[in-house]
Amino acid sequence: MGVTIFMQEFTSPVPPHRMFKALILDSHNLVHKLMPQAIQSIEFIQ
Repeated sequence: MGVTIFMQEFTSPVPPHRMFKALILDSHNLVHKLMPQAIQSIEFIQ
């Protein structure tokens, strides 16, 4: 098990609330579809 940190800043025409929903709330669906060969599973830890 490992920890990965990723930080990036950019400007986008997409409204902030839609960007947050896609990148944070729905990230487990988005990342798996974008990189299925690199991601085996995603688990949320609270």
